[in-house]
Amino acid sequence: MRDYRTLLLLLLVGGILLPVAVSLAQEGEAPVISDEYLLVVGDQIKIIVEGQGEERDYVVPVEGEVAFPPIGRITLIDKSVKTISEEIRQKLKDKAIYTNPVVHVLMIAYAPREAYLWGAATGAIPLLPHKKLTLLQVLSKARIQPTVADFRDIKVIRMGKNGKKFTIPVNLQDVVAKNRYESDIIVMPDDTIIIPSFEDRTMMSYVYILGKVNKPGRY
Repeated sequence: MRDYRTLLLLLLVGGILLPVAVSLAQEGEAPVISDEYLLVVGDQIKIIVEGQGEERDYVVPVEGEVAFPPIGRITLIDKSVKTISEEIRQKLKDKAIYTNPVVHVLMIAYAPREAYLWGAATGAIPLLPHKKLTLLQVLSKARIQPTVADFRDIKVIRMGKNGKKFTIPVNLQDVVAKNRYESDIIVMPDDTIIIPSFEDRTMMSYVYILGKVNKPGRY
């Protein structure tokens, strides 16, 4: 039986301590993946046709398709392992290759998924393949000091389906202080989260005069 623990994180936003619970599997265990999980580029799977000696490993390619003899090319990307298994089984029956094939599609490894922080904190935050994380949860994982970060003016830069980037403004202080949790967006892989720091805000409030002048300094 799997042993799950709950990690309680506290995020201070607008003077409020917000508890954020994140489920953690026992160390060494793979995360539980539902049948609805859809494969992405870089995921690794194993396809087995039981009792027929058919066993092949695949990494989901950018184009999303791979060759699986003897039925030809199959699509992996944006499909669940359950759907892929059923499609292979049906094609093997339709082509009369096997009478009643039993097909297993197993997850071997998941492609790395990360979101990137810039500003008050810089770095990459790993995302979970089996659970969607909100912006509050991601910043909790990053352990950003609320005394240095301005949560009122966060910007999330995301790549659209058309290949163009767009910006999502988020006021996390309002999310917590005014219970606007519908504005706590889901963070997607490759998102860039820009978090202004109070220090940067202060620096931008002044004009600096440097060089050979009578009174150099900050004004």
